[in-house]
Amino acid sequence: MLSESKLRKGIEVGVGVTAIAVLVSGCLGGNSSSTPAAATASLSGVVADGYLSNAKVCLDTNSNGACDAGEPSGTTNANGAYTISGITAGQETQFPIVAEVPSTSVDQDTNAPVGSAFTLTSPAGASFVSPLTTLVQDKVAAGASAASAVAAVGQALGIPAASGVSALDNYVALKGGATDQTNGHFRAHEAAKTVAAVLKLGKSTLGVSATANTDFATQRMLLGQAEAVLQMQATSNAAAVATMFSKAALNVSSIPGAGTLKALIAANKASAATATQAVTVNFDVLNGAAAVGTTGCAANSLTLGIPNVASGVTATGSLKDLRFYVSNVALIDASGNYAPVVMAQNANQDANVALMDFEDATNTCAATGTAATYTAIQGKVAPGTYVGIAFDIGVPGRLNHINPADAATPAPLQNTAMAWMWQSGRKFTKIEFTGNATSGAATTMVHLGATGCRANPAMGEVLNGCASPNRMHVMFATGFNAAANKIALDLGSLFAGLDLTTKKTWMSGKMMMGMMGGDPAYYFGKFQIDMATGLPIADGANQTLFVVK
Repeated sequence: MLSESKLRKGIEVGVGVTAIAVLVSGCLGGNSSSTPAAATASLSGVVADGYLSNAKVCLDTNSNGACDAGEPSGTTNANGAYTISGITAGQETQFPIVAEVPSTSVDQDTNAPVGSAFTLTSPAGASFVSPLTTLVQDKVAAGASAASAVAAVGQALGIPAASGVSALDNYVALKGGATDQTNGHFRAHEAAKTVAAVLKLGKSTLGVSATANTDFATQRMLLGQAEAVLQMQATSNAAAVATMFSKAALNVSSIPGAGTLKALIAANKASAATATQAVTVNFDVLNGAAAVGTTGCAANSLTLGIPNVASGVTATGSLKDLRFYVSNVALIDASGNYAPVVMAQNANQDANVALMDFEDATNTCAATGTAATYTAIQGKVAPGTYVGIAFDIGVPGRLNHINPADAATPAPLQNTAMAWMWQSGRKFTKIEFTGNATSGAATTMVHLGATGCRANPAMGEVLNGCASPNRMHVMFATGFNAAANKIALDLGSLFAGLDLTTKKTWMSGKMMMGMMGGDPAYYFGKFQIDMATGLPIADGANQTLFVVK
């Protein structure tokens, strides 16, 4: 239950709670008595992205995030207002509220149907229901206190608590029609539009836009994605707080494409109970058509890049390091359905993240890693026949910022050689090539990680995202059979067109002056990541870095 101060503005508009005591008389005559019946109450409030009509609103008495049969409910009018009657007095501050918004609901922001159904919630004791209260309730359901949940959402919005603006506020009413972007409630409203856009896209991606009931696991994943988008928006405009949410295009372009969302949803819903079919996903390294082998630092000679224009010398040498994280792995059936791979737990894979390791501590790798390599993901998937695969290169969300020194950190994330300063997350990909003496013995380094991470626990910041996630998405809808094929990283494609006879360093993750060199546009293009948003370009449909062999 939220305190009165936390609900201050959440109940300012259109909220009424009425308790009615009912006395039932006993028998007439000498033995009369009266027994008080349970008091009843009603709860009134408002549902908004902009005000939303025809939404089913219920008191979520079993706290499952859905309106079930028998739960007290009401329906919003054209102005988003609702009343839930006949509830037991006290329940109105005991249970959260759920609003199931159908695709036909009209949003007063646009005066048009929303087009795709979605679900909103609000914590116990609140009555204004919005995308922002949904973010708060998600954190409360995960175990956070109401106060810390409100503060965390405010931080994600880039709206400080000192501004007097709360994520529980009715921002539509309190902005007073303002369009001034210095108005905190205006910015809150714009942020709410972003969250709603992610929720709607998630539902339409799943092909279930006819119903508003979003299962718990999917809702949590979508809200996590929405919060990441909010952080990207806020950070991208950090130099001008007044225009923090002024880039309307970000409401669309910052949202991952359908393929990425499907993979994220599938991974989030991974269940060991249903994943019973063993699967091994093998990875390899190529240099064009030539095999590099599973021990990338062996004495085999590699020729990469183009000849040095001045000397005519092509870079010949060997790999010093080659490691990358793989996450959100899902197999795809002939109908396009995603089935998450539930990874087994070992030193190289845990929490459905695997560290692929192709360096073997020989030759130039001697001071870099260990003799052990890891080139195949082991796990289970739901029984079926699969023709494709999808996965991300990188460490998802909050896992990216877990301290590698903590004992509870999953084993593959304890590798300090793959970490920046831990608040800034991991090196998703670490590729280092050292030329031989005839080509200058130059070392080329490619280190990809997230950028714009605001995660300093000493300052009370929440470890929940970066301005540019920089996680590459790879998807082969067809043509992949785990029993017969491998996924290969093609170094020839990565370095094609580059002169590697001189030292080249590209580090996308460590935000230090001069570190983001080596033609970032070239490398972002190779990883098919948008430089402006850090999100996959066209879900990685045009990537050439990974191939099926």
